Amino acid sequence: FEEKNIIKNSRLLWTIVAFEVNTKENDDYPHNLATEFSNFCLQKGVYFRAIGNTIYTMPPYCITKKEYKKVYYVIEDFLNINCQ
Repeated sequence: FEEKNIIKNSRLLWTIVAFEVNTKENDDYPHNLATEFSNFCLQKGVYFRAIGNTIYTMPPYCITKKEYKKVYYVIEDFLNINCQ
């Protein structure tokens, strides 16, 4: 998604992943994207709380491989549907 200029400033530290979603608006907090993203994820069965236009994951160490994949598939779905 970074190659498509959909996200920027991606970073990774162990299981923690964070990045900003490129928008036409300023990167301020609060940002409408946070609410849209959180609502989308809840509909898919995943709880997320974005901060402004920053999406981050901080999964517990006890997360299963299946749960971990679901988290990333939900993020990917959101970006594909809402940020093209």
